[in-house]
Amino acid sequence: MSNTGVGVAARSDGSAASSGRPASRRVVHTGRTALAAGGISFLIAQAAVNASNFGFHAIASRLLGPSAYGTLGALLVVTTALAVPVSAFETLLTARVAQHLKDGSEPDAVSAQRRALLAGMVAGLALLATSPLLDAYLHVSSWQPAGWLALDTIAMSACVVPWGLLCGRSRFAAAGGSALSAAVLRIACMVVFLEAGLGVSGALAAGVVADTARAIALGTLARRATRGGEGAKAALRLTSREGIAGTAAFAGLWLLVGADTVLARHVLSANDAGQYIATAAVARVAFFLPQAACMLAVPHFAVEGGRRAKGRLLVTLAGVGGLGIALSATLGAAGPHVLPYAFGASFRFSPTLLVVVGAASTEMAMVWATVQYRLARGHRAMLPGWVGVGTATALASIAHPGLLALGMIAMMAAGLALLTALAPALLEATPDQRPALEKCRLNANTAGDLDLSVVVPFYNPGDLLRPNLLNLVEALRCAGASFEVIAVSDGCTDGSPASIADLEPTVIRCLSLPRNAGKGAALRLGLAEGRGRYLGFIDADGDLDPAHWEPFLGLVKLYRPDVVMGSKLHTLSDIDASQSSIRRLASWGYQTLVRVLFPSLPVRDTQVGIKVFRRELLMDVLPRTIEQRFVFDLELLVVARRLGYRRIMTAPITMRRNGVSTLRPRAVWVMFADTVKLACRLHLRHSYDTVHVDRAATSEFLGQDPAQLWGLPASMPAAMSPATVS
Repeated sequence: MSNTGVGVAARSDGSAASSGRPASRRVVHTGRTALAAGGISFLIAQAAVNASNFGFHAIASRLLGPSAYGTLGALLVVTTALAVPVSAFETLLTARVAQHLKDGSEPDAVSAQRRALLAGMVAGLALLATSPLLDAYLHVSSWQPAGWLALDTIAMSACVVPWGLLCGRSRFAAAGGSALSAAVLRIACMVVFLEAGLGVSGALAAGVVADTARAIALGTLARRATRGGEGAKAALRLTSREGIAGTAAFAGLWLLVGADTVLARHVLSANDAGQYIATAAVARVAFFLPQAACMLAVPHFAVEGGRRAKGRLLVTLAGVGGLGIALSATLGAAGPHVLPYAFGASFRFSPTLLVVVGAASTEMAMVWATVQYRLARGHRAMLPGWVGVGTATALASIAHPGLLALGMIAMMAAGLALLTALAPALLEATPDQRPALEKCRLNANTAGDLDLSVVVPFYNPGDLLRPNLLNLVEALRCAGASFEVIAVSDGCTDGSPASIADLEPTVIRCLSLPRNAGKGAALRLGLAEGRGRYLGFIDADGDLDPAHWEPFLGLVKLYRPDVVMGSKLHTLSDIDASQSSIRRLASWGYQTLVRVLFPSLPVRDTQVGIKVFRRELLMDVLPRTIEQRFVFDLELLVVARRLGYRRIMTAPITMRRNGVSTLRPRAVWVMFADTVKLACRLHLRHSYDTVHVDRAATSEFLGQDPAQLWGLPASMPAAMSPATVS
């Protein structure tokens, strides 16, 4: 798709220019908090701007009268619609400017500003072209209001790029001061123009004057902020896909903010609708002020590491929620006594309704913050607002609510939108959670050295480790294949690694993790070091007989599968009858969860601790895995299936309890939670999506027949393997 112009895009030069000053000095926001960078002044200014908007409407309604003010209000809806792309582009620009500064490059905004002005002119001309329809629909007798709206469109577009430049550098005080000055100028001009008898056109002209002055001020401040900047120039550009996704996300948010007032007009009587709309107009202070505070965090969202950025999001949500709750409580306590003086004695404000609508507004501000987090980090976030709008519309249509019930519906819809936004934000894989790829890629230079590598992860197995490994080595020798055993200590503290230090290093290699990181982390390390054409693993507790490796290798030679895995559900499996009923119930519950969350996976019993994989599969799958604990087995299978590997076979096992399991009740709950997160990454975030493997092109494993790798004929008796081919 072609590039559109309001925005930010790929860096034209990824290298940082050399300079005597450290790059960190160029990034204004990384060395200090948003509040220290003018955040308090910004919040005060935004609060004053919101108050001025209320004052603008109050003064306009008195000077114009009901009829003309109704026309003005309808025309200002067009300006509100223009705020949708403006909000999206300001967020994206702020994030990208911060990223450029972190990388040591200086954002070049000249071309972006030109494209922004061009986009504003196109939108203004389109507005002028449709003015006859607009005038006829709103019963406006003159073309002048549409003309002023077109000019205001150009002025608003001129503000977007310098606003992003200032906020991306954390120059919040300058950005807030320009907005406040423009708001004061707007009211002053409106009073002058209306007193001069210019009517609705005069009120709209006041907005054009204010936004033009704001654009000039922002441009001047942005040029001063970028003067003398160091580093290679990097063009600011935004692809059409980014712009459309951001606009769609903010369109849903703005519709969510106004959905309950529109529904009030539809489902309530005229008098009740007026009462609700007045209440909502006041309660939205619990949205607009916290929403303004969200902008302070956008530069940090864009440049901080994964876990730190998530922590920043949680802190921002806590601050936004706390501020919104405090404002809602204040409105509930003082509103019924104060607000009738502003709106008139005919309006009665329920403290309960004020608190409920204020709570809904607070949730909307939290959704806004989460969507900004997602966009700043380069993700899509189109659904949350639209989910909330759809929920509110459906519930209001079914329930036909009263005043308080409509407020509760708004709160429920905003809460669902918040969950929709927050779940992928918190469940996403962060760079510091994902192992370094160079540590989890198989070493291609050692491929083909051996027939099989077996990884044995262990954590505090005590005296069982040494005899279990010796039994494994003996079983592998009986299988007639060249092999190696890689024992991986998962941060053991019982001294068990020392018990195998004297074993033959050419057969058993011992690797260690510095601390207990989980079974998945130990397996990832061991598999990455494996030299076999096939690689597998087995639990170290001795519950599974190592003699299983002989039939497993028989399956490999006979069927050339991608995966062979043991299964307790196989008809020929022999499972210890003394297994506790609680463990059996947990196993059944987990298998059911796997079937529900991963219906395309052809196996249910994914956690048996013996599996073997084709090397080329692991070369594709292992770098994409992030699980550190027990769900690593499932992640391997799910990702392999997603990448197009289909030949997954199950084989019978014999299981006897010989030792103490490391699986504790808390680990079971963590395992269930990790499984749900894996499903979210797979189905919602599509983290593992890629081009599917062409199985026809990879049908030859390393150009050889696996049966010949062991010097065997291409066909073997089927009786060797009572396995199920999925």
